Amino acid sequence: MDPSKSLVFYIIREKSEDAAKDFPNLIYDIRNAYVFVDVIESSPRSVTLSGDASYKSELEYLTTDKPEKFSNYSFCAKLTITQEDYLTFNKLRQFLSHHRYEYRIYSNQLHSYLPKDSELINLEFGSVNLKTFEALKKFSLIPIYFSQKNRNYYAINLTDKKVHLVNPHLLAFIFDKTIPESTMPELSYPVAQDLNLFSAMYDKQLIPTDFYQYFQKSTKVINNSNFDIDNPGRKVFIKPYILEFNDKNGEFYTYAGPEGASMLLMSKILRGETLETCLLRVLKEELGIAEDFVGAFVSHDIEFDRDREGRLTPRLVVFVYVDKIINKDRALQMSQTGWRSVDGKIPNLTTQNKSKS
Repeated sequence: MDPSKSLVFYIIREKSEDAAKDFPNLIYDIRNAYVFVDVIESSPRSVTLSGDASYKSELEYLTTDKPEKFSNYSFCAKLTITQEDYLTFNKLRQFLSHHRYEYRIYSNQLHSYLPKDSELINLEFGSVNLKTFEALKKFSLIPIYFSQKNRNYYAINLTDKKVHLVNPHLLAFIFDKTIPESTMPELSYPVAQDLNLFSAMYDKQLIPTDFYQYFQKSTKVINNSNFDIDNPGRKVFIKPYILEFNDKNGEFYTYAGPEGASMLLMSKILRGETLETCLLRVLKEELGIAEDFVGAFVSHDIEFDRDREGRLTPRLVVFVYVDKIINKDRALQMSQTGWRSVDGKIPNLTTQNKSKS
């Protein structure tokens, strides 16, 4: 394998039942998946994989020699693969995304974890059309991912260093054309501060998938409820679940208790507030646990309860993701894990993942 054309990825897992059996068990599962042309054991710690008979990739289990950034992970394997072999990579990525254990893939080139959703094509393998690349490069955009489902490119903007959603309609117009414009504000807008945060946000449905749905609007709150969150015009309760970002792991975590007993807090949208300004007030003033939030997702499920006057009032279930909780003792003190809605239910955190953004 030509090192100059090779890509390196790390496959990691946080927890282990038996470290001595982790790698052999994974290889056993890969063989039984019947998605690879060849799985050949080179040594007890190394195998070659082929999803395409034309290429071979090496998967090596790392123990004491794993990178420092993965020192706290129980499982770490290094995948070395040629740039032309996207077929093998995609097969492995799909296999890991459906595995009974939760594996993550880290790109050594991007210095970032990849989103778990394998429908988002990783363009490190050169699968982007060259003319598309040149059209975007003119406007300081380097495409990183392509959504097969939504036909969207997500690109790094070389000017602000953020991840942008590219306008597919305007891209189709400028594709293969010589145009006089040197700037084009309608070509893209930022959706994440960096690639690592983008991956975590994409996994939690915090990234826009329709360009004009959030064009020239705030992208901080992704609304899956179809409820008017900018001008409710009536009393609306909110039930925000607060989750914290772990930059080292590239994931969001609940702070208090298991899924159903996470930080459960109650508030309402005050007159003149939008949901976004309401969440900022709750985090900064009511709770004093964060100055801002990275993103929020409004669940499709809307609850109802009665206010003090006995009037039926809608309650929005909102998952709020913050960079850091700054006062964790107060956060625990303010949480209300014993509360139940009028219908007797406490929505599970997996509700968000079952809903479509």
